[in-house]
Amino acid sequence: MVDGLLYEAMNEFVRASIFQRKPCIREDYVVDWDGLMDISSAHGLIAMVWDGICMLPRDFQPTRGQRINWGLSAQEVWSQYNLHKRVLSEIIDKCKSNNIKLLLMKGICLSDMYPKPECRLSGDIDFFLCGDFDKGNKVLANNDYAFSGKHACFTYKGVLVENHQNFFYHGTDIQKRVDDYLIASTGQAVLTQRGYYVLPTTASLVHLLLHSLVHLNNPDEHIVLKNIFDFAYFLFCNKKELNPRSVAIIMRSLGLEKAFDLFLQLSEWALSVDLTLYREPLHEKSPDFQNAVSLLTNDSLREPKFDQHSFIKQLRQRFRYEKQTSWKYNYLSNSRVLNSGLFKSQFAVLVKSLLKIPFNQSIKDGLKGNRL
Repeated sequence: MVDGLLYEAMNEFVRASIFQRKPCIREDYVVDWDGLMDISSAHGLIAMVWDGICMLPRDFQPTRGQRINWGLSAQEVWSQYNLHKRVLSEIIDKCKSNNIKLLLMKGICLSDMYPKPECRLSGDIDFFLCGDFDKGNKVLANNDYAFSGKHACFTYKGVLVENHQNFFYHGTDIQKRVDDYLIASTGQAVLTQRGYYVLPTTASLVHLLLHSLVHLNNPDEHIVLKNIFDFAYFLFCNKKELNPRSVAIIMRSLGLEKAFDLFLQLSEWALSVDLTLYREPLHEKSPDFQNAVSLLTNDSLREPKFDQHSFIKQLRQRFRYEKQTSWKYNYLSNSRVLNSGLFKSQFAVLVKSLLKIPFNQSIKDGLKGNRL
């Protein structure tokens, strides 16, 4: 199976889980179930993909042995969600008894927006205590924590916890502007039925965008499509609350309009939905792809000025290197993939999808055709 088609299959099973409908897979389509398990696991989507697979007729599902492996992998995600839920409940109670305002970020509060929250993989619990950073460290960690310059990190009842003093490092003007905006937005935080607060909807969207962007811009990390689905589904679920023009004004004022436009394209690709209403207010004409993709591959967050010619030269060199070393998976086990090997396929698929390069054509030829 071509890598691009395997990603499309993964996305379709995730969409089936999100929208709770039967996946649209051709009857003659032969799925590489082991390869699908590898990329689904690496992207943090294995439980969602398995949920979508379970909606297929039994004749089109994996073999019995493969179904057992899928089910066990999904069970780990479900168990982790339940553990996070129990630990979060204890943290909420402790904060309430100590008059601490707990504002939850990402993680389990994003899980709760999905039809099956237990299928979304969560790594840790992140929160902002609205001025009670030191008090929270004393109450929850007994002052036994590691400080990163942005948050205190410690383990609570077996779960990794991050108590944020800031939402982002102040490494760039954009990060500082966004951090100031988010901290100011905590004054309008919304109290949920579970007893914790969340940022207002537009501020949450901004936080999701920059958080994903910082991770994608980190050369030591690989692209994880779970972040793209989180952003896309959050936008889809909150369309009534998110006024397109207001969102465009906020994104432009924070210097995130190009990143927002790119993530709209990625969201449409992942969820297969039309989000044109959010793109139109950004600009009359959408920026060319090389300007947008620079936010993922270049140091544009750290370097205010962007040399387009230099970037394209570096990108070509990177593609040549990836081609020479071949875009193939490096298996650690049946359900694990080396990050370095995985990045090659991930980035190739994203570039081909957004530049409309056929999956059976090389990126090098595709770049020539697109005049990059």
